[in-house]
Amino acid sequence: KLHPNNIFECDDFVRAMGGANEAALATNYIRTGDSLCTFDKQYDRAIPAYYAGLGAILSRVRRWGLNQRDEGFVGMDTSAPGTSGETSNIFHEYFQRIAYSMDMNILLLAMSSILLRAGNSHFHRSHWEVACQDYVSAEFYRSLRFSAFLLRETGRQKSRDDGDRKVALNNFINHDAWYEVSAVLEGLISNNMASAKSNRHMYEEARAEYTEALRIKQSALQALHGDNSEEGQPTLSSLSTHVKDDDLVSDIATTLHNIGLLRSKCGEPKKAEKAFTQSLSLRVKKFGLDDPGVSTTLRALGDLYFNEKRYDDSFRSYKESLRICKLHCGIPDLNAAELYYNIGLVFYSKGPYSKSKVSTMECLRIRREHCGNNNLNTASALYLLGLISSAMGEYDDAINQFEEALAIRRNIIGIKSPNHLLLINVHVALGNVHQLNGDFDSAMDSYSLCLKERSERLGKHHPSVSEVLQLIGVAYITAAEYSKAMETLEEALRIRQSLLGPSMEVAETLDSLGLLYFKSGDTEN
Repeated sequence: KLHPNNIFECDDFVRAMGGANEAALATNYIRTGDSLCTFDKQYDRAIPAYYAGLGAILSRVRRWGLNQRDEGFVGMDTSAPGTSGETSNIFHEYFQRIAYSMDMNILLLAMSSILLRAGNSHFHRSHWEVACQDYVSAEFYRSLRFSAFLLRETGRQKSRDDGDRKVALNNFINHDAWYEVSAVLEGLISNNMASAKSNRHMYEEARAEYTEALRIKQSALQALHGDNSEEGQPTLSSLSTHVKDDDLVSDIATTLHNIGLLRSKCGEPKKAEKAFTQSLSLRVKKFGLDDPGVSTTLRALGDLYFNEKRYDDSFRSYKESLRICKLHCGIPDLNAAELYYNIGLVFYSKGPYSKSKVSTMECLRIRREHCGNNNLNTASALYLLGLISSAMGEYDDAINQFEEALAIRRNIIGIKSPNHLLLINVHVALGNVHQLNGDFDSAMDSYSLCLKERSERLGKHHPSVSEVLQLIGVAYITAAEYSKAMETLEEALRIRQSLLGPSMEVAETLDSLGLLYFKSGDTEN
């Protein structure tokens, strides 16, 4: 089956590379990179392997181009991304020659496939900008081959008849053995570019890329089934022998899923829900209710519902996602642990706490088993368990859980970032549980440390600083230290009014001040 993953094993690639030995050199680098990504998740080591494979192909391009330079050649008016100078222009002439060569232009698809892989590896390392650069280059080399075919068919005149272009495109689809691979690459590049831009907060650009990716994949699926509503549109009669319908449907569902994630990031919950639902509908119809992709989208839908405080819908989504996850993994894995954690959050938010505790303890058990005790994921489960225990009045258990979570986080991130928010938040939680347990001194120790570290990290004029001032003020009221409570709460009120305006936070502080005045005997205020 022709596919971007096996370009490097086909006879066309071997011939274009000039022989089996030259082809094997490039292929070995690519397979090394694939292995490092797939099995070891060592993306930092995979990237040099991919670039080495690209280098092997570029060496072949140079050798072939030198042998062809004596022949006259007029190419397209394009330039490769990031090229300049005489040497780069000569190299670009080689690429154009290769694009026009039926025997050699598979190398452009190979280069596109490698750059897509390298971009994906940068993506996994959160190097979004570099990933985008590789995706741009991947699309350039893919489209260079496609453009060369159309120019061969329609001529090089600047103004081409649309009818001639349709005929040329139809010929390309029906006679180019690698058309479907080019189409798959185009969809993957566009989709992954959109994901990278979304992570760079370039939401409008990401939206345009996702829309384009969806158009490409839907057009390919329609063509595969001979379903073209516009007269004169090409049909891919040969496509069904190479590309499975399952792959295209899965790709479309993935793009819809990604659109849902983007809509959610942009604060468009209704549109996000629609995209997730469309993705689910496609997957369930094609692959059934137990497909792993269904589990992934249900989890994202559960997150969306949770953020919208639709806790019952969120629980149902997480529960079904967990069922599918357990069906495929057998022994509960880290994906199952995350779903147990999410279900714990749902019941912590809506009750009953007993169900939240059961789910969170299962999450903690799995994470200890897979990650060990000294792991941030283990610490996050302990932190949530501490919140639940505190809400249930089990203060000693809560203190132990918070202190263990704090010790893990301090051991991992405390040396480099002693005022990291993950540490500060535990101090707040510890202060709260000490306060509920009637231990004023311990509560003030935690609050004071938190106030100092949040002020240093975020600045004194910040909502998170006012939150701690509010807690300290309430603690002073409980301890009957009214003058200190007054000073602290007024400072919290000043920050909240200036930053938040009329809000629930301002109302909270005014309520505490009212209680303080009442306890002080000042009923008028």
